[in-house]
Amino acid sequence: MSQQDKSGRTFEERLNTWVQIGGILIAAAWGVWTFIFKEIEVPKSAPVNISLNLQLKKIESPENNEGLSAIEMKISATNPSTREIYLLPNAWVAYGGHIATSPPPQDKVESAANDTLQNGQDLVTAQRYMQLDKRVLIAVGHLFADASLKPSEGVSRTLVFYVPKREYDVVYLSAWIPTAADPQKVQIRWSLDKQEVRHDFYRPNKDGTPSPINVQEEGKQFALQEAIAQAEISLLSEKPNQ
Repeated sequence: MSQQDKSGRTFEERLNTWVQIGGILIAAAWGVWTFIFKEIEVPKSAPVNISLNLQLKKIESPENNEGLSAIEMKISATNPSTREIYLLPNAWVAYGGHIATSPPPQDKVESAANDTLQNGQDLVTAQRYMQLDKRVLIAVGHLFADASLKPSEGVSRTLVFYVPKREYDVVYLSAWIPTAADPQKVQIRWSLDKQEVRHDFYRPNKDGTPSPINVQEEGKQFALQEAIAQAEISLLSEKPNQ
């Protein structure tokens, strides 16, 4: 015969009550853990790589300025991840180039091709019949003013810049969009050094002074990432006898 407590419940009834309470607590804990894992931890750990689309196109020159060629740049950025990403100040730069009139010797072509293949970060194509012997800065600026992109959200922009007709053989453009986990903890400074665009990262100190960030050593700490897009367009059709 089961022993009863003061309320008249048997041991089996009390045990069943505690089992039910335990089941409820376990289910609640599992639900909380699942929510945190799916909604917070997984999105935080998911890699973020902004999808960039960059296109260049030559358009009709304005009637009142036939000495210039108009180049249209279309660029779009999309957040393909499952979490919101924060954009740091970004930039783009366009250069005009002149193609060398004669191809270099065979050994130089092979050396340039070998250097390109061995450098995984080098996006310059090694070519025998297209060697740039000169490069001139044409235009530079920022891309987007947006501070963040939500999951699957995108932003786009179209702008036009101008170059003198028959002046350049090719125009090529580079665009950078850096991102960080917390834009309040990271600062970025863009600068021009001998026509080369560069950017450096800093952390703001409590006294307002900036301290440089070593991207190689501290990049993961700030979740620093960068999307890069490049494009080029030929202007050889403007050259005489082409």
